[in-house]
Amino acid sequence: MAGKSKIKIENHLTIHELDEIISELRISVKVYQRAIFLKMVMQKKPISHAAKFVGVTRETGFNWLKKYNEEGFDGLIPKYGGGRPSLLTNKQFEELKEIIINSEKNYSVREVQKLINDKYGVNYSYKQTWEISKKKLNLNYGKPFPIYNKKPKNAEETLKKNLHKIDLNNEYLAFLDSVGVQNTTNSRRTLYLPGTKNIIKKNPKQFKLNGTGLQGVNCNSYFEFSPTTKAHELSKTIVQMRIMNMSNDIGIKITKKKF
Repeated sequence: MAGKSKIKIENHLTIHELDEIISELRISVKVYQRAIFLKMVMQKKPISHAAKFVGVTRETGFNWLKKYNEEGFDGLIPKYGGGRPSLLTNKQFEELKEIIINSEKNYSVREVQKLINDKYGVNYSYKQTWEISKKKLNLNYGKPFPIYNKKPKNAEETLKKNLHKIDLNNEYLAFLDSVGVQNTTNSRRTLYLPGTKNIIKKNPKQFKLNGTGLQGVNCNSYFEFSPTTKAHELSKTIVQMRIMNMSNDIGIKITKKKF
Protein backbone atom coordinates (compact mmCIF):
# COMPACT_ATOMS: atom_id res chain seq x y z
CA MET A 1 0.00 0.00 0.00
CA ALA A 2 1.48 3.34 -1.01
CA GLY A 3 2.16 5.78 1.79
CA LYS A 4 0.92 9.36 1.88
CA SER A 5 3.20 12.28 1.14
CA LYS A 6 5.11 13.43 4.23
CA ILE A 7 6.30 16.72 2.71
CA LYS A 8 4.24 19.85 3.26
CA ILE A 9 3.11 21.62 0.06
CA GLU A 10 2.96 25.42 0.16
CA ASN A 11 -0.18 27.25 -0.99
CA HIS A 12 1.44 29.15 -3.87
CA LEU A 13 -1.40 28.23 -6.22
CA THR A 14 -4.96 26.92 -6.06
CA ILE A 15 -5.98 23.83 -8.03
CA HIS A 16 -8.10 26.10 -10.28
CA GLU A 17 -5.02 28.20 -11.09
CA LEU A 18 -3.11 25.04 -11.90
CA ASP A 19 -5.91 24.00 -14.28
CA GLU A 20 -5.38 27.27 -16.17
CA ILE A 21 -1.63 26.75 -16.32
CA ILE A 22 -2.06 23.17 -17.53
CA SER A 23 -4.33 24.39 -20.33
CA GLU A 24 -1.98 27.21 -21.36
CA LEU A 25 1.25 25.22 -21.33
CA ARG A 26 0.32 22.20 -23.44
CA ILE A 27 2.87 23.41 -25.98
CA SER A 28 5.59 22.97 -23.39
CA VAL A 29 5.55 19.25 -22.60
CA LYS A 30 8.00 19.41 -19.70
CA VAL A 31 6.20 22.22 -17.89
CA TYR A 32 2.84 20.59 -18.62
CA GLN A 33 4.12 17.31 -17.19
CA ARG A 34 5.32 18.98 -13.97
CA ALA A 35 2.09 20.93 -13.55
CA ILE A 36 0.09 17.67 -13.79
CA PHE A 37 2.36 16.12 -11.15
CA LEU A 38 1.93 19.11 -8.84
CA LYS A 39 -1.85 19.09 -9.21
CA MET A 40 -2.00 15.41 -8.25
CA VAL A 41 0.11 16.05 -5.13
CA MET A 42 -2.16 18.98 -4.20
CA GLN A 43 -5.07 16.55 -4.51
CA LYS A 44 -3.40 14.37 -1.83
CA LYS A 45 -2.12 11.73 -4.24
CA PRO A 46 1.10 9.97 -3.08
CA ILE A 47 4.23 11.42 -4.67
CA SER A 48 5.21 7.99 -6.01
CA HIS A 49 1.81 7.62 -7.68
CA ALA A 50 1.91 11.14 -9.22
CA ALA A 51 5.47 10.63 -10.47
CA LYS A 52 4.60 7.29 -12.07
CA PHE A 53 1.53 8.82 -13.72
CA VAL A 54 3.63 11.45 -15.56
CA GLY A 55 6.44 8.98 -16.33
CA VAL A 56 9.23 10.03 -13.96
CA THR A 57 10.90 8.49 -10.93
CA ARG A 58 9.82 9.13 -7.34
CA GLU A 59 13.14 10.97 -6.73
CA THR A 60 12.43 13.32 -9.66
CA GLY A 61 8.99 14.00 -8.19
CA PHE A 62 10.55 14.95 -4.84
CA ASN A 63 12.97 17.28 -6.63
CA TRP A 64 10.11 18.99 -8.48
CA LEU A 65 8.16 19.45 -5.26
CA LYS A 66 11.21 20.89 -3.53
CA LYS A 67 11.73 23.40 -6.33
CA TYR A 68 8.04 24.38 -6.25
CA ASN A 69 8.12 24.92 -2.47
CA GLU A 70 11.25 27.08 -2.74
CA GLU A 71 10.51 29.09 -5.88
CA GLY A 72 6.80 28.72 -6.64
CA PHE A 73 5.73 27.66 -10.13
CA ASP A 74 8.83 29.29 -11.67
CA GLY A 75 10.84 26.51 -10.06
CA LEU A 76 9.12 23.98 -12.32
CA ILE A 77 10.18 25.72 -15.56
CA PRO A 78 13.33 24.10 -17.02
CA LYS A 79 16.30 26.45 -17.09
CA TYR A 80 18.49 25.68 -20.09
CA GLY A 81 21.89 27.29 -20.59
CA GLY A 82 23.48 28.15 -23.91
CA GLY A 83 21.38 27.61 -27.01
CA ARG A 84 20.86 29.92 -29.95
CA PRO A 85 21.29 33.68 -29.45
CA SER A 86 18.16 35.80 -28.98
CA LEU A 87 16.30 36.71 -32.13
CA LEU A 88 15.36 40.16 -30.78
CA THR A 89 17.84 42.91 -29.96
CA ASN A 90 17.98 44.60 -26.57
CA LYS A 91 16.43 47.70 -28.11
CA GLN A 92 13.53 45.62 -29.42
CA PHE A 93 13.07 44.04 -26.00
CA GLU A 94 12.90 47.52 -24.46
CA GLU A 95 10.36 48.58 -27.08
CA LEU A 96 8.30 45.44 -26.43
CA LYS A 97 8.25 46.12 -22.69
CA GLU A 98 7.11 49.70 -23.24
CA ILE A 99 4.24 48.47 -25.43
CA ILE A 100 3.10 46.00 -22.77
CA ILE A 101 3.27 48.26 -19.71
CA ASN A 102 1.95 51.43 -21.37
CA SER A 103 -0.97 49.85 -23.19
CA GLU A 104 -4.57 49.97 -21.96
CA LYS A 105 -4.66 46.29 -22.87
CA ASN A 106 -3.69 43.63 -20.31
CA TYR A 107 -1.38 41.20 -22.13
CA SER A 108 -1.32 37.45 -21.50
CA VAL A 109 1.78 35.41 -22.43
CA ARG A 110 -0.09 34.05 -25.44
CA GLU A 111 -0.88 37.60 -26.61
CA VAL A 112 2.76 38.68 -26.18
CA GLN A 113 3.77 35.67 -28.26
CA LYS A 114 1.45 36.89 -31.04
CA LEU A 115 2.60 40.51 -30.62
CA ILE A 116 6.25 39.49 -31.14
CA ASN A 117 5.32 37.52 -34.24
CA ASP A 118 3.16 40.31 -35.71
CA LYS A 119 5.54 43.19 -34.98
CA TYR A 120 8.99 41.60 -35.37
CA GLY A 121 8.28 38.51 -37.46
CA VAL A 122 9.81 36.22 -34.82
CA ASN A 123 7.98 33.04 -33.84
CA TYR A 124 8.88 32.17 -30.23
CA SER A 125 7.32 29.16 -28.50
CA TYR A 126 5.04 29.71 -25.52
CA LYS A 127 7.81 28.64 -23.13
CA GLN A 128 10.32 31.01 -24.73
CA THR A 129 7.81 33.87 -24.50
CA TRP A 130 7.18 33.01 -20.84
CA GLU A 131 10.91 33.15 -20.09
CA ILE A 132 11.35 36.39 -22.07
CA SER A 133 8.49 38.02 -20.13
CA LYS A 134 9.84 36.89 -16.76
CA LYS A 135 13.60 37.24 -17.27
CA LYS A 136 14.25 39.68 -20.10
CA LEU A 137 11.33 42.03 -19.47
CA ASN A 138 11.20 41.46 -15.69
CA LEU A 139 7.40 41.23 -15.63
CA ASN A 140 5.19 39.31 -13.22
CA TYR A 141 2.26 37.18 -14.33
CA GLY A 142 -1.00 36.94 -12.41
CA LYS A 143 -4.70 37.68 -12.30
CA PRO A 144 -5.51 41.40 -12.57
CA PHE A 145 -7.58 43.10 -9.90
CA PRO A 146 -10.71 44.55 -11.58
CA ILE A 147 -11.65 48.22 -11.31
CA TYR A 148 -14.73 49.62 -12.92
CA ASN A 149 -14.80 52.03 -15.82
CA LYS A 150 -15.64 55.64 -15.01
CA LYS A 151 -16.74 58.51 -17.16
CA PRO A 152 -14.00 60.79 -18.58
CA LYS A 153 -13.00 63.71 -16.37
CA ASN A 154 -14.07 66.22 -19.02
CA ALA A 155 -17.30 64.45 -20.07
CA GLU A 156 -19.58 67.43 -19.31
CA GLU A 157 -17.32 69.91 -21.09
CA THR A 158 -17.12 67.66 -24.16
CA LEU A 159 -20.91 67.36 -24.24
CA LYS A 160 -21.38 71.14 -24.01
CA LYS A 161 -18.94 71.72 -26.87
CA ASN A 162 -20.88 69.36 -29.14
CA LEU A 163 -24.43 70.37 -28.18
CA HIS A 164 -24.48 73.26 -30.69
CA LYS A 165 -24.21 70.71 -33.50
CA ILE A 166 -27.59 69.21 -32.54
CA ASP A 167 -30.90 70.74 -33.64
CA LEU A 168 -33.18 69.76 -30.76
CA ASN A 169 -36.22 71.13 -32.61
CA ASN A 170 -35.86 68.70 -35.50
CA GLU A 171 -33.71 65.90 -34.09
CA TYR A 172 -34.00 63.50 -31.17
CA LEU A 173 -31.16 63.32 -28.68
CA ALA A 174 -30.74 60.22 -26.54
CA PHE A 175 -27.89 58.54 -24.68
CA LEU A 176 -27.32 54.88 -25.50
CA ASP A 177 -25.94 52.42 -22.98
CA SER A 178 -25.87 48.66 -22.67
CA VAL A 179 -24.96 46.26 -19.91
CA GLY A 180 -24.00 42.60 -19.90
CA VAL A 181 -23.68 40.94 -16.51
CA GLN A 182 -22.93 37.36 -15.54
CA ASN A 183 -21.88 35.43 -12.46
CA THR A 184 -18.37 34.53 -13.63
CA THR A 185 -15.16 35.40 -11.82
CA ASN A 186 -12.13 37.07 -13.34
CA SER A 187 -9.55 34.32 -13.93
CA ARG A 188 -7.36 35.47 -16.82
CA ARG A 189 -3.72 35.97 -15.89
CA THR A 190 -1.77 38.87 -17.44
CA LEU A 191 1.72 40.42 -17.30
CA TYR A 192 2.53 43.36 -15.04
CA LEU A 193 5.53 45.17 -13.53
CA PRO A 194 6.91 43.92 -10.18
CA GLY A 195 5.99 46.25 -7.33
CA THR A 196 2.81 47.43 -9.07
CA LYS A 197 -0.77 46.27 -8.64
CA ASN A 198 -2.18 44.18 -11.47
CA ILE A 199 -5.58 45.72 -12.29
CA ILE A 200 -7.98 45.44 -15.19
CA LYS A 201 -10.80 47.80 -16.18
CA LYS A 202 -14.06 45.99 -16.70
CA ASN A 203 -17.80 46.34 -16.25
CA PRO A 204 -19.45 44.60 -13.26
CA LYS A 205 -20.53 41.03 -14.08
CA GLN A 206 -22.81 39.25 -11.65
CA PHE A 207 -25.56 37.55 -13.64
CA LYS A 208 -25.94 36.37 -17.22
CA LEU A 209 -28.21 39.16 -18.38
CA ASN A 210 -28.04 41.72 -21.20
CA GLY A 211 -29.82 45.05 -21.31
CA THR A 212 -29.81 48.00 -23.70
CA GLY A 213 -31.47 51.37 -23.26
CA LEU A 214 -31.68 54.91 -24.55
CA GLN A 215 -32.20 57.84 -22.20
CA GLY A 216 -34.06 60.51 -24.16
CA VAL A 217 -33.29 64.20 -23.65
CA ASN A 218 -36.13 65.58 -25.80
CA CYS A 219 -37.96 62.31 -26.49
CA ASN A 220 -39.27 59.17 -24.81
CA SER A 221 -36.75 56.80 -23.26
CA TYR A 222 -36.64 53.05 -23.82
CA PHE A 223 -34.97 50.04 -22.19
CA GLU A 224 -35.21 46.31 -22.84
CA PHE A 225 -33.54 43.02 -21.93
CA SER A 226 -32.18 40.96 -24.82
CA PRO A 227 -30.60 37.51 -25.24
CA THR A 228 -27.36 38.98 -26.64
CA THR A 229 -25.65 42.33 -27.24
CA LYS A 230 -25.02 41.68 -30.94
CA ALA A 231 -25.70 44.29 -33.62
CA HIS A 232 -29.07 42.77 -34.54
CA GLU A 233 -30.38 43.11 -30.97
CA LEU A 234 -29.08 46.69 -30.79
CA SER A 235 -30.89 47.49 -34.04
CA LYS A 236 -34.12 46.13 -32.56
CA THR A 237 -33.74 48.40 -29.53
CA ILE A 238 -33.14 51.49 -31.69
CA VAL A 239 -36.16 50.67 -33.87
CA GLN A 240 -38.37 50.24 -30.80
CA MET A 241 -37.09 53.57 -29.51
CA ARG A 242 -37.98 55.18 -32.84
CA ILE A 243 -41.48 53.66 -32.81
CA MET A 244 -42.09 55.05 -29.31
CA ASN A 245 -41.32 58.53 -30.58
CA MET A 246 -43.34 58.41 -33.82
CA SER A 247 -46.60 60.29 -34.09
CA ASN A 248 -47.60 58.91 -37.50
CA ASP A 249 -49.77 55.78 -36.99
CA ILE A 250 -49.21 54.59 -40.55
CA GLY A 251 -45.45 54.96 -40.15
CA ILE A 252 -45.60 52.95 -36.93
CA LYS A 253 -47.51 50.12 -38.61
CA ILE A 254 -45.13 50.01 -41.58
CA THR A 255 -42.07 50.02 -39.31
CA LYS A 256 -43.44 47.22 -37.13
CA LYS A 257 -44.39 45.14 -40.18
CA LYS A 258 -41.00 45.48 -41.87
CA PHE A 259 -39.12 44.90 -38.65
